Amino acid sequence: MGVLEESLVQQLLDTSASYKRDVMEDRIRDLLGAEPFKDITGLPPRRGKTDGGIDGILYTSIYCDTVELGDKTALNIKVRKSDFTREQLGGFLLDMDREGINVGLIITAAYLSPDAKAEFNRKNAQGNVRLFHIRLSEILSSRNLPNIFINGKDVFSVLSENIRELITS
Repeated sequence: MGVLEESLVQQLLDTSASYKRDVMEDRIRDLLGAEPFKDITGLPPRRGKTDGGIDGILYTSIYCDTVELGDKTALNIKVRKSDFTREQLGGFLLDMDREGINVGLIITAAYLSPDAKAEFNRKNAQGNVRLFHIRLSEILSSRNLPNIFINGKDVFSVLSENIRELITS
């Protein structure tokens, strides 16, 4: 990605942990138009925002290899300096399985760790679930975004319109 986009993400990462967790992760979810995920099947009430599970639900159309995938997508947002770990991916996949969701979108400030990347690729190759990863800098630059459509609009258009609306209101 470009220097500007990476610099903007770095400035965000220099904020407090509570700001990243309580403000930015919620704001990203809202900008995507995702619903908060509160009703967990078969588990006690959610233990707070740091439990690593599903952060929101999007109703999407995703085109992968000319095949349209499901309309319910689990969302996991991590605005942290550290890479998304294999353990975090495993927790996310378990939550998706429990909820019967087979499409997941992970949005991070950092990267997938090497172990998480290997598991991510393995799960996608198996074909039972489809996972997507987008870094914040990719959203800012509008490059390398997957073919995800929310209410018939590509993910970048949805974000652009919602950011514009946020700024003007």
